[in-house]
Amino acid sequence: MSTGAKKPSKILNYLYVGDKNHAKSKNLLKELNITHILNCTPNKNIDPLAGIPNYFEKENLFKYKRITIYDNGSDSLISHFETSYQFIEESKHYGGVLIHCRQGVSRSVSFTMGYLMKKNQFTAAEALAYIKTFRPVAQPNETFMKQLL
Repeated sequence: MSTGAKKPSKILNYLYVGDKNHAKSKNLLKELNITHILNCTPNKNIDPLAGIPNYFEKENLFKYKRITIYDNGSDSLISHFETSYQFIEESKHYGGVLIHCRQGVSRSVSFTMGYLMKKNQFTAAEALAYIKTFRPVAQPNETFMKQLL
């Protein structure tokens, strides 16, 4: 399932949710003033199918944070929420933050929901409804939703 969107979804003035194609479009990232990227996939060396590289890491154009998580029924989001929240909070002062996974549907949306829940005291349902207004394809997997609830 590809989201097919030309641009990542702008959730807040400084926060975007996207997929692997957004993460590898240097011109798009610069155009949106994205300075920090939260990659919610495993390292490609560990899992060539599920992993998405930090495409411009060697060029030092963007600051990266990787959270190694799989879109499955057993990985824990909760154990990574504080790390993702702190990364976004520290990064927003420098420019935009892109949260991405492979398709921009489950993992990246789940971390965005967690951020909104802590930052704005949203419930999981409120956070998902809010994100869906900007990103209709948003759909965390069942296990992630249970953890968010």
